[in-house]
Amino acid sequence: MPSAGNTDTPITARVYKYGLVPLARFPQEAADELWRAKKLWNDLVSLHNDHWEALNQMRRDAHEGFRIMFEEEEQWESRIKAAQGDMRAMRVKAGTTDERHPLLAAQRKKINSLKSEKREVTKQLRIERVQADRLIDKKPLNNTFRDKCKKAARVQNSGLYSQTSNEIFRNFKKARKQCFKTNSRLRKHSFDGSGFFHFRFREKGANQDGVPFSELWLGNRSLENTRQRLLFTHYDDTGKKPKCRLRVILTGDGRKKQNCPKFEFDMIYHRPLPEDAILQNAKIMRERIGDRFRYHLVVTVRIVSQSPPELCAQNVIGIDLNFTRNLMDNNIELAAIAASNGGLEPEIIFLPDKMLARHHYIQEIQERLSVVAGKLGSHLDPLLKAHPINKGEEYYRLWKKAAKRPPNVTLSFEVAYKLDRVALRNPEKFDPQVAVLLREFWSRHHRKYREMHNLRKKMLEHRKHHYRNLASRLVRLGMPIALEQIDLRDFVEVRDKGNKLNKTARLQRFRVSLSEFRNELKNAADREQIPIIFVNPANTSKTCSSCGEINQDLQSEKYWSCPSCDAEHERNLNAARNIARRGEKQYVNNISKIPEK
Repeated sequence: MPSAGNTDTPITARVYKYGLVPLARFPQEAADELWRAKKLWNDLVSLHNDHWEALNQMRRDAHEGFRIMFEEEEQWESRIKAAQGDMRAMRVKAGTTDERHPLLAAQRKKINSLKSEKREVTKQLRIERVQADRLIDKKPLNNTFRDKCKKAARVQNSGLYSQTSNEIFRNFKKARKQCFKTNSRLRKHSFDGSGFFHFRFREKGANQDGVPFSELWLGNRSLENTRQRLLFTHYDDTGKKPKCRLRVILTGDGRKKQNCPKFEFDMIYHRPLPEDAILQNAKIMRERIGDRFRYHLVVTVRIVSQSPPELCAQNVIGIDLNFTRNLMDNNIELAAIAASNGGLEPEIIFLPDKMLARHHYIQEIQERLSVVAGKLGSHLDPLLKAHPINKGEEYYRLWKKAAKRPPNVTLSFEVAYKLDRVALRNPEKFDPQVAVLLREFWSRHHRKYREMHNLRKKMLEHRKHHYRNLASRLVRLGMPIALEQIDLRDFVEVRDKGNKLNKTARLQRFRVSLSEFRNELKNAADREQIPIIFVNPANTSKTCSSCGEINQDLQSEKYWSCPSCDAEHERNLNAARNIARRGEKQYVNNISKIPEK
């Protein structure tokens, strides 16, 4: 096994993720630690916003052109927000979200026009900003900002372990850099109980992070004499999946670990780490799922790079991604797969029937809960408005979501459920009549709410497992894989973004999640060093895979015959063959350009 500090051999970094099962009630001290972590992030974001505002004020004072363009950009931003608010009202008036409707199409055209004009103003503002920066001295302000950030991130001020505090600070600097690059804004995190605990592994005296996996076992190192906050105590392979017992220190003073409470998880060790793996760092993630939490251990390791397998350059797998419904099988197609020169039986990949049935049932529960939550909202509105919560109180934002929502928006079951939880724990926060209504709603519907979230979690895990198995099967064939070069963000369902697809098509995009399948495929290919080739998607469906003729008259027909050679085609399988052959051509050209050693 290579040593942690050995840098002579070529190495690569990998990330492994394992599920965790807490063996006791999650300690309140650890939840407070996550609260402090969120507070540190929000404090850093506040410092960033104050610094950016002060810097822009200096620019406005020093350069008249920047001040004019800055105020003009703010005016365009307010116009866009007003137009987006009008769009929501027009959707209610039109009774549809389909932007082929004349009212919505005209409003979308107006919003796009406003955004286009704002971009022109932003371009000019950047020019003026460069000129303004030449007139001011930013160094004192930047130094003050950095000092405040470092002070906020110190252990004695944040109350966090230094490893977690440093990781949050590193993430903040990375996000801030990206924020300047994309002209976006940093957002604060809500205190919802989620977050992470960060752990770094380094042997004593070493100048680089990394320890062998064996060094983190309690039998090899005494917990009292080690500096590590994360250790494994024993291994159990008697069940369906092997488990490792994980003992961690989540809270307390890092310099006095013997006085810190220890917490234990069972880790589902479904994917063994390579024998030569060197563990660099780890995170215990706490994620909210409805009113419950899910835990994961994410480990970053270094492993020795292996030579890539020998691949056949004359055969490439082509994958045509889609989310169309197959009426004959009453299922949703995920992808069509074919090889450029045979060796693989062409096939259509469908979503699992069990997953789709589960999602249909989730929809039914959600619709029923939406109806009863809407009725609850009509009774709560006058009572909540008559007894407002002060702005500085803990549950003000939740009260605002329920009491100050637009008149055309009904109370969502998510907000109703959160109000129920607060009313059960702190009934004095609400008027007695409100508390009675909320307790009644809770007693009748909380089981269905939990059932819906549990089923949704199982559905998403089922889909991920299906995609991982499919990706592993394709990668084991040992052939390069070709995909279309498309931006999958166009296939993401965003509620306030206009698109021409109807409700059913948008729902199918959520069910399929093409980006998740492509990511699993890329991860599996990277792990086995199988190349992924991205090809031009133009006319992959319209080109005949037999003679190469482009059928310009083809619309949305699933089955069609080539007007040139009379070959019969299934639309998606034909596209997969064309993608495979373009990938083969591109792969051969790339290999020929590599100079021989």
